[in-house]
Amino acid sequence: MTTRGGVAGNEVDGVFFTEASSIPGAEELGELKVKINGQNKDLRAVKAELARRVKGKGGNALVAFTYGQRGNAWWQSFGAVDAEHWYGNGRAVRIVG
Repeated sequence: MTTRGGVAGNEVDGVFFTEASSIPGAEELGELKVKINGQNKDLRAVKAELARRVKGKGGNALVAFTYGQRGNAWWQSFGAVDAEHWYGNGRAVRIVG
């Protein structure tokens, strides 16, 4: 666990992740959502993809981070190898200083 701007979280691939709704003084860059198919994937894969997208927006942190695993709808699972997917979302921000 690490702290940025008085908010607790952790870091993956140089991007700070927190479930807190904001970081004081951070510049908002936009919403991000990812969906990764494969029940054998894990949270690390979700965070790695989100980190890549945060950096693509010029950010260095993700606030209001939520994640989980869900089953696919029956029509999405038909013929698929995996019946579940991981998801993650939050807001990309740039912490200054």
